[in-house]
Amino acid sequence: MEREIELKLLVSANAGEILNSYLESNFPHRYTASEANLYNQYFDTPDKQLRRMDIGLRVRGKDNQFEQTLKTQGSVVGGLHSRPEYNVPLDDDKVNLPLFPDSAWPDDANVERLQSEVQPLFTTHFKRISFEVSCSNDSQVEVVFDSGLVEANGHKEPICEVELELKQGSVADLCDFARGLAEVLPFRLGSRSKAARGYALAAQSYVEPNNELIVLPLTAKDSNEQAFINALTFGFDYWQQHQSAYCDSNKIRYLGCMYRGMRLTLQALVLFMPNIECPEVLKLHQKLTELVDEWSWVEGLSRIKQFRSKKGLFRKLIDKSPAFLSYLQGRSEGLLIQNAPIKNITDKNYSQACLDIVQLLSEKPWRKHNDSWEHSIADTAKSRLTQSWHNIVQIMPYKKSMTAEQYVACEVVLRQTQFNGLFLAGLYNSPERDQFRSHWIDLLSGIEELNTLSFLFDEVAGAYQSEEKEESRAEFESLQGWCQDKIQHLLAVMEQSRKHVVKIEPYW
Repeated sequence: MEREIELKLLVSANAGEILNSYLESNFPHRYTASEANLYNQYFDTPDKQLRRMDIGLRVRGKDNQFEQTLKTQGSVVGGLHSRPEYNVPLDDDKVNLPLFPDSAWPDDANVERLQSEVQPLFTTHFKRISFEVSCSNDSQVEVVFDSGLVEANGHKEPICEVELELKQGSVADLCDFARGLAEVLPFRLGSRSKAARGYALAAQSYVEPNNELIVLPLTAKDSNEQAFINALTFGFDYWQQHQSAYCDSNKIRYLGCMYRGMRLTLQALVLFMPNIECPEVLKLHQKLTELVDEWSWVEGLSRIKQFRSKKGLFRKLIDKSPAFLSYLQGRSEGLLIQNAPIKNITDKNYSQACLDIVQLLSEKPWRKHNDSWEHSIADTAKSRLTQSWHNIVQIMPYKKSMTAEQYVACEVVLRQTQFNGLFLAGLYNSPERDQFRSHWIDLLSGIEELNTLSFLFDEVAGAYQSEEKEESRAEFESLQGWCQDKIQHLLAVMEQSRKHVVKIEPYW
């Protein structure tokens, strides 16, 4: 059995030339190159028994030589893939499952039955340019550029990716190599394997990324470290899955969820900082803070999409003003052109921040600096949730009335508190917890609506300033009046709700 550890990078078609030039300049006389055309046939039973066991079965052909590979359950963190695999040479391109060792299979697998039922499912054909690179710190990295097609049932998808496989050394060495590559080669981390893409293509199904924010499972036996890893992994996976969905579709809703994932990832660092503080964490915190700030324009774009949506609450009203609808379309297009999300997702600083997260989760550098990471999460959770609660009580005093502007200013703190609850509330699985959280989530939803109405009011004001036609200006004035009425009505409801919610006893 072998265990692959590799980074998958999604690149453009000219990556092969860039790779060759980069290696010539930075690793002269320390790499060898080769090319091959690879034919790969993937197999499963009609009822997808292998897929359900999280097993991938492949026969690869190269220069009239054949090899079958069984890949078993592994892990993916961002673009870092780690998965055990078994490789067996074959005389031809026919699957021969009994040749795999018994240890490769789950205990309840019926290999003879599987052998009789497996059939071709999809293929991946690609040209592979390979580089075996010896790095200065005695690490070795295999760099491959694959370009070709995934094919299933007459449907095709392009393959254009670089894989960096660690042959010798540490994950830190692998990430360092990728950081250097990011200086010259735009890329984004890829979490889906060729096999995963093939299965989806064969089924003609697109798996929507899950946008639900769930309370993460947690027990009192878990350490601060385990709780932190769970939180950071959840946030980063959420970010990367929606990033991939956006790059595949250009749908703004995925971009909004991608940005939420960035904020989740940052809040995981902030929440657990006292327990895992070290130079690497502090550096990553600064990078993510800057990244979240740079991408904050996405919130405005998401609100404009909400206004323009034919199924949205605002569209019926906005339809009465064609001039404003046209203005919103221009604003949306302008934000996308100005901020160029696809380009910035492959920007070197963005890619390097993602690599820092991958390395942090793998290397766990905080272990060298203190022992707080070993302590039980139970005491930590109670103190952090209490601190979050005190912060809310301070900015939302029970005996004082609040304006719409004051509510909007509270959104960031309430959002951070919501995320903290996702990461820690798993310790307190009770109806009281769910009731407490639901009331505050409702209040946060109200603040989001206030923020959206305020944003709409400001957008109408901007359109009014640039409009010369009196008829359109009158429409804009009417929209502003409607916004003000809605804000005042919502504010009255929220004031009542807040004074009820702040009296509810915290569940912890």
